[in-house]
Amino acid sequence: MPTDDPRWATLDPAQRRQSALDGLRRMLVLQARDRPLLLVFENLHWIDPETQRFLDRVVDGLRDTRILLLVNYRPEYRHSWANKMYYTEIRLNPLPSASAEEFLQTLLGRAPELAPLKSLLVERAQGNPFFLEESARTLIETKVVVGARGAFRLVKDPSSIRVPATVQAILAARIDRLSADHKRLLQSAAVIGRQFSRPLVEAIVGGDKEDLDSGLARLQALEFLYETNLFPEIEYTFKHVLTQEVAYDSLLQDHRRALHARIVEAMETLAVDQPPTEVGRLAHHAFRGEVWDKAVSYARQAGARALERSASREAIGFFEQALAALARLPQEPRTMEDGVDIRLDLRYALVPLADRQRIFQYMQEAEELATRIGDRRRQSWIAYAMAYYHYLAHDQEASVREGQRALRLSEGSDLSHEIAVNMLLGYSFHTTGDYQQAISVLRRNIDVLIGHRVRERFGLPVFPAVTCRERILRCLGEVGQFAAAEVFVEQGMRIAEELEHPLSLTQMCVSVGLQQMRRGDFDRAIAALERGLAVGRRWNISLYVATLSTAVGSAYARAGRLAEGLELMKRGVEEAAAQNSILGHAARVSWLAEGYLLAGELDDARRLAIQTLEMARNYKEKGQEVWSLYLLGEIAARRPPEHADAERYLLQSHDLAEALGMRTAVASCQLGLGELFAREKRIELAREHLALASKLFHEAGAPALHLARWV
Repeated sequence: MPTDDPRWATLDPAQRRQSALDGLRRMLVLQARDRPLLLVFENLHWIDPETQRFLDRVVDGLRDTRILLLVNYRPEYRHSWANKMYYTEIRLNPLPSASAEEFLQTLLGRAPELAPLKSLLVERAQGNPFFLEESARTLIETKVVVGARGAFRLVKDPSSIRVPATVQAILAARIDRLSADHKRLLQSAAVIGRQFSRPLVEAIVGGDKEDLDSGLARLQALEFLYETNLFPEIEYTFKHVLTQEVAYDSLLQDHRRALHARIVEAMETLAVDQPPTEVGRLAHHAFRGEVWDKAVSYARQAGARALERSASREAIGFFEQALAALARLPQEPRTMEDGVDIRLDLRYALVPLADRQRIFQYMQEAEELATRIGDRRRQSWIAYAMAYYHYLAHDQEASVREGQRALRLSEGSDLSHEIAVNMLLGYSFHTTGDYQQAISVLRRNIDVLIGHRVRERFGLPVFPAVTCRERILRCLGEVGQFAAAEVFVEQGMRIAEELEHPLSLTQMCVSVGLQQMRRGDFDRAIAALERGLAVGRRWNISLYVATLSTAVGSAYARAGRLAEGLELMKRGVEEAAAQNSILGHAARVSWLAEGYLLAGELDDARRLAIQTLEMARNYKEKGQEVWSLYLLGEIAARRPPEHADAERYLLQSHDLAEALGMRTAVASCQLGLGELFAREKRIELAREHLALASKLFHEAGAPALHLARWV
């Protein structure tokens, strides 16, 4: 977004940064059209979440561009690029002895008397170049060797030299040799962090400015630090994270705690004219400084900001840190209220990760606190959260029961609460096949989500204006009201795109894709589902990625890309099973069964279809039961000895579909029966059912569906 766009002023600093990064990515792609580009990213193990998302988007767009991206990182760093054909990994192993000796030769020189010393360093370093470099620097600083780079000579007896066993010990010895003032400066900087600004270190250390500049210059000359930025203020970074860690660990715990607390005060003072933009760092220092009330406040703020960016794992870390700080404060009504609210925040962060066990644990704890202080409003939100837990656990009866309890507790006094509960009830009704009830409940929300309320979350991790529309879409697809659904497709996608909210866009893409599949428009379905899958993977929205992967595969298979589709569906089903993702699993397995039917692998198709029917009945998914029966009928219809079973399955599916108002399924069953009777040469019956199927598809606005057959 350009800075002269009126929307720029409405963005917070994190959003502005993300928008700027998106603009940079687009600029790089455009420049690569004119000439090849080389991009280098170093030390990804220290990458921040926003830059990681930027890098992921760059990687996703590298194919068919003239951009070479080089990155380096430690083994603990994790990314999602390994499955890309244009990604190559080169492992950098420790330096072999010959290379280590060559490295020391470059640093120290070729003097013959250095040979025993070099051998000792090579043996101790075990191929670690940083160890070798710091060892060489120690020898120079202690005047064991004298001279210039590449031309040093030994001036002390090698037998008297004691080389520390670890690089940490070398760094500790180097730090100990600093003057008292320089050591204090380095230690204070280490408490701030690996990177720090001059104004901040000045506020912490105090004293004369010239002495500070002299000290910073000395630490740079000794290569403990180096400058990374000059404008708008000078910034420094430690040459290596180990240097910062050793300097930090050399401080007594009480001194460290006092410095952390002082850093919080200094950061607040330096940001007095603007809201703090580094609440994550403030939370860290407040926690380490044991300023518990500020640690709670800043960690909650940092978690909320992470949640706004759909950075769920980052948000969880901050909220749990807030709880740990809260436990150090006196247990009184105010802190217990905070304890409930933070756990509710955690529930929002855990939902995209489908972490049901931790949601249940935190909601039990929150319920106990809210009951102790007799807070009905918070109890109503907890009841809603428990309803959501039961929804994810696929106990829809319990979900509806808790949702209705939440409405009773709130007594209609909280619009945000009513919107959240209605939205969840709509989800549960949709899951159980009560589509008209779901549409009715969700429309209640849409009727009030107008004007500025379209952009409000009402305390939710999603935007109800999007979520209610995406779920109505699925319901309308089942009841065969495709023309009415188009209004919600247009509205929902427009709102999700304007909000630039990854989770909302992912939700819309899922529902638009599934609704278009019901309609038989596989090109539109593929476009929506592929887009949703890309967003879901980029933002690690685990709750939807497995479903999207399987749905994309199903759309591919129906559109003729059978092998590719089957592979995607298998992967999606396996991924969901590994996550123990119960919700929607019957549908995912059903899509895979349909893929096997398309491939003519009828035994595998039947085995999986029976599984989906059992799951649908166990979890009381009436709508899915309809489609599982229909699928079993289609499979049996391909085997003449099983035609009687095919007719029975299709009639059962038809009758249940009629009872639920599922006009799309009714039409599909009529078509299936017509084709079955045609195979059996029961011509009059075949014509009757085929004519009725054609009529129903045309009335529903899906005339192409009667042509979209499995074989």
